[in-house]
Amino acid sequence: MSSRDVFYNIFRNRGVTFILKPVLIILSGIYAFFIHARRIAYKSGIFRSFKLPLSVISVGNITMGGTGKTPMVITLADFFREKGKKVAISTRGYGGEYVKSPIALNLDTVSDNEGGYFGDEIYLFKSYLKNVPVFVGKDRVRIIKEALGEVKPHILILDDGFQHFRLKRDLDIVLVNSLNPFGNYSLIPSGSLREPLSSLKRADIFVITKSNLADEVTSLKDFLRKVNPASLIACSAHLFKGLYEFGNEKEIDISALRDKNIGAICAIGDPDSFEKLLKKEGFKIKISLRFLDHHIFDIGEIKDSIGRCLAQRIDTIITTEKDIFRLRDFLGVFSSAGIRLVFVKMELALTENKEAFFERVSVLFNN
Repeated sequence: MSSRDVFYNIFRNRGVTFILKPVLIILSGIYAFFIHARRIAYKSGIFRSFKLPLSVISVGNITMGGTGKTPMVITLADFFREKGKKVAISTRGYGGEYVKSPIALNLDTVSDNEGGYFGDEIYLFKSYLKNVPVFVGKDRVRIIKEALGEVKPHILILDDGFQHFRLKRDLDIVLVNSLNPFGNYSLIPSGSLREPLSSLKRADIFVITKSNLADEVTSLKDFLRKVNPASLIACSAHLFKGLYEFGNEKEIDISALRDKNIGAICAIGDPDSFEKLLKKEGFKIKISLRFLDHHIFDIGEIKDSIGRCLAQRIDTIITTEKDIFRLRDFLGVFSSAGIRLVFVKMELALTENKEAFFERVSVLFNN
């Protein structure tokens, strides 16, 4: 289990958090010291930052997952391509095997059978983007420099790039989850913050995501304006686009499913928003099966999940579009047990300050 998984386990287990609270506070203080020292090292030039010969835009956050970075990257890539610009994407590839050994990918040549190698984000990119090169790996500078000899993009999008100081960028977009903006306002591991709230001053644009699932976002807007008055604040919604079976592009008729109990399974950073979206669409979640973000499922977990659902006479389980790629190898197991596994297609839609948002990002190719 990685340190990242340990942090998730601790943060989500309130009993463990309460018992270890003094230790976690101390560890958070140590973590704060190191990230502050790292930031100073980059600002002073002790650590080198690289300027690429193209425009760079970062999409990131200051909390551990669950803000909607992947759909925002897809939205931006589509926008730039519609404007006739060549786009490339840089991502760490969480959950894949190329995190430490970087690789440049052509999405058109990546097969669905190469599951665990590249990480689940890659397959969302593959589903929605064509002819977009993707640089996968922890050492972003190395793979990008190597690839730029052959790939000549006008714009590079850094997926989860807000904390990546090795690459200089022209625009920082920070996503904030409207349902849980900053957790308990503490740094990891005692909280979910990757950086102090003061780091929000570096943002050029804030996007308050999943605003359609929140009761209100006015107080969050006021807070962001107070922290960073110069930044643009936009809002986005996560919209339900339909249910599908893996490998079948035909949308499922959901009318019958709304009258029966279903199971929900996911391994994402914000399972609450996924289940809230399902409930908003009228689905009755009887069994909630939650795993760590980017979790790799095993057969024991699948059989246990199936058993729990069968005990409640559930024959349909809904998952996310990200998770279906990690669950597709078990489709036969679900089917043989009499359970139908389907996934939700969702769309990120800018709902407030949309024109101002795209005007701001357009500066990257108008200069």
